[in-house]
Amino acid sequence: MLRFGLLDEVRVWRDGEPLDIGPPKQRAVLAVLLLEPRRPVSVARIVDAVWADAPPANGANAVQKQIVALRRVLGPAMVTLSDGGYRLDAPADSLDTEALTALIRAGVDARSSGNPEEAERLLSKALADSRSEPLAGLVGPVFESARRRLAEQRAYAAELWAATALDLRHHEDLTGRLPELIVQYPARERLRAIHMLALHRSGRQAEALTAYQDARRHLVDEYGVEPGEELQRVQWEILRAEPVVPVPAHNPPPMYDLRQPPYPPAAKRSGKQIVLGIVSVAVCLFSIGLLTWGVVAVLAAIRGSRALAGMAAVYAVLLVVWLVAVPVEDDEAFYALRSSVGFIAMLATIFGGAVHVGLITLSPRHQAADFRRRV
Repeated sequence: MLRFGLLDEVRVWRDGEPLDIGPPKQRAVLAVLLLEPRRPVSVARIVDAVWADAPPANGANAVQKQIVALRRVLGPAMVTLSDGGYRLDAPADSLDTEALTALIRAGVDARSSGNPEEAERLLSKALADSRSEPLAGLVGPVFESARRRLAEQRAYAAELWAATALDLRHHEDLTGRLPELIVQYPARERLRAIHMLALHRSGRQAEALTAYQDARRHLVDEYGVEPGEELQRVQWEILRAEPVVPVPAHNPPPMYDLRQPPYPPAAKRSGKQIVLGIVSVAVCLFSIGLLTWGVVAVLAAIRGSRALAGMAAVYAVLLVVWLVAVPVEDDEAFYALRSSVGFIAMLATIFGGAVHVGLITLSPRHQAADFRRRV
């Protein structure tokens, strides 16, 4: 019996023995077919996934060559051709990504039916079975999209496992395992909140408050947002030494269909954001860079971003260098050097600053809202 793996490198086993499935392009074609098991995949989609940046002159022939090689390894009946494209007829219980989805669903059902011990066991196994990077070694938008969806599914399993372990008062297990999960999913506020609760209930209040500061620093520096209501509530109740209500498990996201398009829909910019961007860029240009540092400083204050505050300081330094390096007629010895340094600083301050400010202000305003929904 054949078994297929995508949760690490692309792998195939027959009766427990690993098979050699060939060079990277052949593995990539197999991966595309496994992302849509038992469904036809068009030649165009295979070419787009496998040869994204450098499609071959004759894509159909290139794909057919890889399919012939795969049939030799898997058997001629495993990969079939129809009007819709090539189809890999993998048995429903032979693919590790489908097994992972089934395991997580079983954990969700066990928790919902009032069996937290079984839920914790199943979800812990799901986390253990998916520790590696899925589709390792494969590059391109199709594979990156599948990796993101699998990572989101695993992150949800981690949150539900942690909430279940908290209900069971397995605080020592949580404080030991959650730091690793937080490193893997640093933007998941629920994992951080449960970690704080586990530390607090283990009598480690100072460490719980330090964990909050670490969470806030990451969210502000990386995303320009403050911690959400859940994290703030947990911190406040720890500070007041009041009993902390367990973090509720949120509704599960859909178990992701890896066949979803790899390109997310473009985010729309608000009218206010466009006006802010235009005005900010205009200030940088028409002040010939003299106010670039101030514009970035204002944006840093609005977003609460230390990174932007640091960039404001950089632009201020460049402005000073530009002004100091302006050549004077009686300073002939350093005229050329001062001129070149001043010219570079001027360009960086005026045009570099304008481009930078435009990128900052014209990024979608609802990015923070989308981030909140993700975490």
